[in-house]
Amino acid sequence: MRPQDRSHDDRKTLQAQAEDRMLDTGLAELLGAETVPDLATSILRQHDRRQALKAGPEPKRVASGQSLHFLGSMAAALLVSLTLLFLLRPQPELQAAELRIRILHGEITLFSRAGDSGSMRLGPGFHVLLIRPGDRVSTDSLGSLITFEDWGQIQLGPQSVLEFKTMETLTMNGKTIASSLLLGVITGTATWFGLNETSVNAAGSTIEVGFQEKEAALVANYEKRERKLLEENQRLNKKILELQNQRVRTEVTKTEAKPSSDEPVAMTVAKPVFSTQEYAEALEKVDWEAMGTTMKDMLPLLDQLMREWEETGSPSIELAGKIQALNGALLQQLPALKDGGIPGSGPNGIFTHPLVVSNQVNAFLKAAGIPLDERQIARLKALSKGYSTEDEVQRLSSAKDELKLAAVLAETDVKDRFYEDLRSVLSKEQIQKLYPDALEGLTSGDLFSTGLVWAQYAKRVKASGPAQFQERISGSISRSLRLESAQQKKLDGIVSEWAREFPSSIWKHKAGFHESNQRFRVQDVRRNAKRQMAFMRRLVRDLDLTPEQRKRLLNSQAVFMPVSTK
Repeated sequence: MRPQDRSHDDRKTLQAQAEDRMLDTGLAELLGAETVPDLATSILRQHDRRQALKAGPEPKRVASGQSLHFLGSMAAALLVSLTLLFLLRPQPELQAAELRIRILHGEITLFSRAGDSGSMRLGPGFHVLLIRPGDRVSTDSLGSLITFEDWGQIQLGPQSVLEFKTMETLTMNGKTIASSLLLGVITGTATWFGLNETSVNAAGSTIEVGFQEKEAALVANYEKRERKLLEENQRLNKKILELQNQRVRTEVTKTEAKPSSDEPVAMTVAKPVFSTQEYAEALEKVDWEAMGTTMKDMLPLLDQLMREWEETGSPSIELAGKIQALNGALLQQLPALKDGGIPGSGPNGIFTHPLVVSNQVNAFLKAAGIPLDERQIARLKALSKGYSTEDEVQRLSSAKDELKLAAVLAETDVKDRFYEDLRSVLSKEQIQKLYPDALEGLTSGDLFSTGLVWAQYAKRVKASGPAQFQERISGSISRSLRLESAQQKKLDGIVSEWAREFPSSIWKHKAGFHESNQRFRVQDVRRNAKRQMAFMRRLVRDLDLTPEQRKRLLNSQAVFMPVSTK
């Protein structure tokens, strides 16, 4: 059914249902699910898996039905931008089929219906997916353009979710492939550019796609593509080998050209300027010059993207693609920092450690042509070591508190004071370079603040006022915990008091540009986190939770941010 065939009321009802499902899964996270996966988490997971394989075989995992959720980000871990959360109910196991796609612009996240493989984030390029009915594809705030091989193209709008509802399959060369699909638009928009038609589809509509050829021709084309891909892979591997050999020959030539010496020639490795004995090994594995240059190139693009987005109402796909590429290069440095024991809440907590930030700032300003002078370096050395020690002390202290959210607050309190002292070391010109006006103090975009940490945990809850906010929060917690009537009554009272703590000004006007796109001021997130800690402690104390429910609640780090829909 297309949008024009559905009544306005039906579409409104479907949208409300989608919003409820988003909130349900968001609160499922509050009640115990892990922090949603993003590009940084994927990098770390793959890195950890390789490390585990070195030590021994990886244990088998048993698939189980669970809530799956989506984190759409403007620039992955460092630039977390928008969170859409969806609850997928456990269903009987269905056979997976192969689907070939090519992402032309943007990124998507694929969620497994059964939770057996979690989520998978995919960027531009060719991908072979294994899908089942019930699997979903989500876009971030930038949308995506995808080619379905032999079928056509689909343009997914920002913050859109597509579900594989039903499919037909064919078996070729021992492989099961999808030959037709019925796609449901859950939220957002999807424009289909098929071989014979073009359609614009909104939430609640479906799209039928499939091969437009007979099975015999399909098999022939499939096998032809297989051979072509194999040849392309062999060609690329050969090219990589040639480049590696050329690099070796170049290095040998350089070495032979140097004047002979009795002393062995040592390779020069750029040492981190700011370090401690405890973290020296980890910090020395990072290419700080590359990191500084990358951040220097990325920050103006972020500033430009944010300004143009606010002016035009839509983000630039071209700018977003450049930012994603630069951010991916930054995240490749993450495993070395993690392996070296650099602490922090989530990937961004590692990136905001005082020693890491100090080396980032030094490399950034050097690449920008306004480097730190000797006096500034001396002061920053003292600050980075002092705050590194304080960060470690607060971690030992925070371990006594059962709420993980309390640890995030304590960590960011130390880092907020570090960032404030850092600015006192810098010149006005240096500060302006590091803190563009359009990004300063935002949870997504400010590269030199605790906004990076809070971007991982701040979750938007849309409501028209305190009553709807209370209803949505209370209903979702009740469904997630399967509360009895007596517990439900207590919950309603606690949520009601919590909802009234938010300033009335929140509900008087429709949310602004930043709040509407999952960006918040750091001070607002901190204030809400403190309120929510008291709320969570009351839930633990008064709801007579089971041990498992209590554990899940205490482990949550999500901070819910009310956003007005007026």
